[in-house]
Amino acid sequence: MNASDELNVRHYAHTNDVHRRCLFTGVHVPGTKRGEHVIPRWLVKDYALHNSDVQVGEPEALARIHEFTAPADAEANGAFGKLEQRIKENRADVSDDELYLWLLKLSSGMLWNHRRLAGNPLHPSAPDQFDVRLEGIVSNEFRDAYASWKNGTFSRKGSFAKLPSRIDRVMILHIFGATILDIGHDTKEGLFPYALMAIGRPGYPLWVASFFDDERKWEDQTVHCKWANSQAATTSEPLFIRASLASALYTMELEPMMHTEEQAQRVLDSVAYAAGVRFFTDDEGVKTFGPR
Repeated sequence: MNASDELNVRHYAHTNDVHRRCLFTGVHVPGTKRGEHVIPRWLVKDYALHNSDVQVGEPEALARIHEFTAPADAEANGAFGKLEQRIKENRADVSDDELYLWLLKLSSGMLWNHRRLAGNPLHPSAPDQFDVRLEGIVSNEFRDAYASWKNGTFSRKGSFAKLPSRIDRVMILHIFGATILDIGHDTKEGLFPYALMAIGRPGYPLWVASFFDDERKWEDQTVHCKWANSQAATTSEPLFIRASLASALYTMELEPMMHTEEQAQRVLDSVAYAAGVRFFTDDEGVKTFGPR
């Protein structure tokens, strides 16, 4: 790790042998099979998602949900599977910390698959490559969280919210990226990651976790009230919800760090892009959004 890396908000590590690294522990997993379904099989089965696609970077780069698997140590996979079973059963003993941990696992697994697909130059619809440091940051965050959960000492670092929702289908939203900021040090820069995972299901609140929101802004009661009194809480349209989450992520967490208008627009466009929307000003000067 060089001197510049020491200034990053999160330390990171990644290996060239990413394809054989256990999602939960980081240890080498022998063999060729990827053992963990990133999107749980019960969620795929219960909501008939077998033939559903996950957008990985741009509209034409799609991957089947059932193909999103990752290497996993059998013991770790089994232990975490018990938590996922309790989540499936909607058990009252599942804490917000555990729901946050589950969403962090989804984010880590989806980033792992995005990196795997992007690294295949022969794939006809491979997604764009991204800063692999982000995958390292999120995977380290999840492995550390998993280890403390196994030891009974886990508490979430970021934020978790249950927001009112009337969505009428499953929505799996993963917004991720990193912005490089000049921190006033000669030739050095700060890497500021952001990653938000949201799951919407009919009859359930919208579960939202933001993993680098150290101030837990999403948990603020004012945010909850604003969401509850907005169209985002009453619409069944996933596009509107995705746009609302992207806008909130940018406004609450990223906008305060922007130093120039150009940088602000670039980061907002990146967040919207990851959410599958685009923001624009219409002919009447009204800021709105649409599918990208």
